[in-house]
Amino acid sequence: MTFVNGKTFTVSFEVDKRVEHPFGYLEVYLRYNGEKSPYKAVVKDGKLMAIVKRGYKLIPHELIEKYMLSVEGLKIVNKDDYGNRVYWEVEVENDKEVKLMVINSVDGSHALMVQTIFVVGDVKILVPRVRSKKVASEIKKVHKKSAKVEELSTVIRESLKASKNIKDMVFKAFDQPAAGFKDVWDMVVEMIPEKYTRMVMARLYGAKENLTVGDVYKEMMRKIWVSDTDMRTKLTFINHMNDALWIIADAVGVVDG
Repeated sequence: MTFVNGKTFTVSFEVDKRVEHPFGYLEVYLRYNGEKSPYKAVVKDGKLMAIVKRGYKLIPHELIEKYMLSVEGLKIVNKDDYGNRVYWEVEVENDKEVKLMVINSVDGSHALMVQTIFVVGDVKILVPRVRSKKVASEIKKVHKKSAKVEELSTVIRESLKASKNIKDMVFKAFDQPAAGFKDVWDMVVEMIPEKYTRMVMARLYGAKENLTVGDVYKEMMRKIWVSDTDMRTKLTFINHMNDALWIIADAVGVVDG
């Protein structure tokens, strides 16, 4: 261990073993002071991607695409690739109202996830994490040994099958008058930047426009999607909004199960 300027330090590890994977990935299991370390390095094409626990299961992005595109009728229309994290937006053939968001990481920052997107006009609605016994709006596989990428095609089909019930629940909540949920909107304003909420909140409580929950939600969602921030931050803001939407849906009794 070497200290530099009293602020940073470097640590030298020994290599316990190396495991090569397709698509240029390499896992380097580490030793320190002659003993096995609980960590390993994930390397791609000679570049360090992450230091993760030994039990972390590497799922290459390229493998995700392979199984995702094995599902008939799916087409990748957008791909945000940050190297260690990838976000795919996927169209569903013959259904202009439903898309999928598929997420993966090789550094532990995300689980492997499949989420449904509803397309309403020019607005994309990333479906809330529905807490219902009857439907599942989000499929999430943590990168452990039990996570099998081979099951991705089945997971996607299950997600699409559940989309109708979820859509009915979301749109029932959207029909509610927005003004009656001031405590909920106040919570949203505290959690996401003002630039996404200021104008619609002024319309709702300043100008006292007769807006629905859907009007408010979609306006905020539209602004988040078109912002120039990175996808991980967008998803953080969207999840805050979805938590609020769930509170409303639960309060008005539209949750199925």
